[in-house]
Amino acid sequence: MTSKSSCNNKHLAFKIEEIDVMMSSCCVYCSHHDKECVCSDKSIKCFKCCQLSYHCVVDSTPSDCDWQNLKAACNKLKLEETKAFKTVQAASAKLLYLQKQKHLLYDCAGKFLESGLQLLEELEHLKKKEQKRVAEQAEIQ
Repeated sequence: MTSKSSCNNKHLAFKIEEIDVMMSSCCVYCSHHDKECVCSDKSIKCFKCCQLSYHCVVDSTPSDCDWQNLKAACNKLKLEETKAFKTVQAASAKLLYLQKQKHLLYDCAGKFLESGLQLLEELEHLKKKEQKRVAEQAEIQ
C-alpha cells in the first residue's frame, strides 16, 4: 500500500508536470541522470524529485541542462531567423518581378493598347516573337 505522503508526492509531481516551467538550473538528481528539470513556482522540488520522493538540491552554477536550454533557444532563434529571411527573400523576388512587369508595360503601352491584349503575359509573348523575328532577319542579311 502507498502512504499518504507518497500519494501527495505523486499528485504534486503531476501538478508540476502540468505547469511545465523549466528551472534556471537543474537539481543534482536531474543533472546526474540527464533529465529535464521541471518545476512549479509553488513547489521547492522539481517534478522528478517530487515523483521519486527525493530531496531536491539545486546547484546554483549553470549546469549542462542550462547550457542545453540556452543552446536550444539559440537554435530555435536561428531557425526562425532563417525562415524570416526566406520569406523576405521571396517577397523581394516577387517585388522585383512586379517591377519588371510594370516597366515592360510602360515601355510597350502603345503596343498593348493597339493590339487589344488583355494580359501582360500576352504582351511578353508578342515581344519575344518580335525579338525572334528581328534576330532571324539579322541572320538573313
